[in-house]
Amino acid sequence: MTLRNLSRVAPTLWRSAQPAPSDWPELYTAGIRQSVKLDTEQEGTEDGAMQAGLSVVWCAIEPVDAGSILQMAKAIFVRPSDDIIDRALAAMASRTPTLVHCLYGNDRTGILVGFYRVLVQGWSRARAWDEMILQGFHPELLGLDDEWFFGHPKLG
Repeated sequence: MTLRNLSRVAPTLWRSAQPAPSDWPELYTAGIRQSVKLDTEQEGTEDGAMQAGLSVVWCAIEPVDAGSILQMAKAIFVRPSDDIIDRALAAMASRTPTLVHCLYGNDRTGILVGFYRVLVQGWSRARAWDEMILQGFHPELLGLDDEWFFGHPKLG
């Protein structure tokens, strides 16, 4: 198994890029029982996860699908709704061994792990932000960056 950006966040939480269909049986054997999917089904299928016996929590943060390259570089994701963030966080905070992922494991995964660090583990926003950047988060992606700085009411 060669998952990009695979790392452990907490005793029952891991993060990575989208696993290949052939990765899911090995993840199941390693103890993962739940997938929090932040990318769309068009970006990567969860069929292998479900076939291996994992439950899937669907929390897609949609990429922007139109506009110039400059616009896409500045706002490549639709700002995630509070409902999507809350649903993903609830699954991530459960004691079920969980893999949270998006296509590359940097941006959508990064912001949700940042929220997890602050809201579940009690980290400061500055410490979580530093980790997000170290893990490959791109702050120029305004749909996600706006959510971090101005969006979710629980971040205050």
